Amino acid sequence: MDSKELALFITDSIGLPRSRGKDKVSLDETYIHLTKAKRPDLEIIHIGVPAGTITELHRVAEYYQSSAPKYVVLQVGIVDCAPRALGIFEFEIIKRFHVYRVIKPFARLLRKYRYICYTKPAKFEETLIQLKGLFEESIFIASGILPSCREYEQAVPSVTSRIEEFNSIIQRHTVFIDNRSFPRDGIADDFHHLNVHGNQLLADKILVHLE
Repeated sequence: MDSKELALFITDSIGLPRSRGKDKVSLDETYIHLTKAKRPDLEIIHIGVPAGTITELHRVAEYYQSSAPKYVVLQVGIVDCAPRALGIFEFEIIKRFHVYRVIKPFARLLRKYRYICYTKPAKFEETLIQLKGLFEESIFIASGILPSCREYEQAVPSVTSRIEEFNSIIQRHTVFIDNRSFPRDGIADDFHHLNVHGNQLLADKILVHLE
């Protein structure tokens, strides 16, 4: 019997189940599982890194380079681009000494004026190209970062422009799944994860590209 063609999904937490909060998503309700159910002819492997930046996803993806998948489906970006009050090192120091409560009232102001993000656009683009280069013979698909909304922009100033900037980078280098018109009722209340409905919508978008 012929072996199945391989589809490798590389995602941050958006591809994982969610067991807390109002917008819970079971394993069977994730877009990865829904895609697998609709395409039993494919062997689907999922690498999911909670709060993963593109650098962390690239590091893990290197272990799968020799698997030679027909499809690679990447979902990344919001962790990299979202404005932050503190840099990674600063946050680790603050967390270690348990004094974040001192910073928290000023977090929105710090996000607005410090222009900190975990990955600079140039570094994001460089790493995306390197990640794609691991799978030169694969069809390399990437899901665009989910769109912002008025409430998200109010909570995290400049997040809208950051999402647009990073989406343009992803679009330049991949078979791009455009989510800029993704409906708000498919996005969880935290503004950047998918709810059950959103997982169904994204699975449908991915299935089109897998054909």
